Amino acid sequence: MLANAGGRVTLGKSSKSGTAGEKIVPITDASGVSILQLHMISWDAGVVVRMPDNTEVIKLVPGAVYGSLEGAPGPTGKSFQIRWANSISTTCSDFVSGKAGYDIQMIEDGSEVVRLVSATHWWVLPFLTATFCLGACCVHCMQNHAMQVKVKGADVGVLQSNGVLTADEHGALSGALLCAILTRWSKEYAPNAG
Repeated sequence: MLANAGGRVTLGKSSKSGTAGEKIVPITDASGVSILQLHMISWDAGVVVRMPDNTEVIKLVPGAVYGSLEGAPGPTGKSFQIRWANSISTTCSDFVSGKAGYDIQMIEDGSEVVRLVSATHWWVLPFLTATFCLGACCVHCMQNHAMQVKVKGADVGVLQSNGVLTADEHGALSGALLCAILTRWSKEYAPNAG
């Protein structure tokens, strides 16, 4: 289904549906046609990706690493894990360098397949140094940012803050979409969200 997406998909706004408070996020292709839907119920239930006719494509369950999702098959047909890529030490250095958020990586067989790399803002360190204000953490541009899609270190696409995801090839688009699903699920259900 992503092979015919034209290299671009859009994650729409979630809407509540059903009796259990399930949230559904539509995913459309480049021409605006609905190709997939994310079905989310809770933090513990993970995410089910379905086609518009309700056929289950993949189930992503909470992983062994807190805040991660696991599923199968991935873009290369193997089981995979999607997780936040940053540790505490990189988080501190990323903050000082103006990194707008955490990177997300998709791992298959212990190797990174796709990474969503958060934007950096060069002006954060000079701002902190000049003003002694940590306000650089909360300014608007730090909240709405694009993430680069990388495969083996090469830029192959972008995930914009409005949910539009573009990638040069099918495998990168599939992997980046799975990474984007982690961000949406975490935003909706993480215990410290909201």
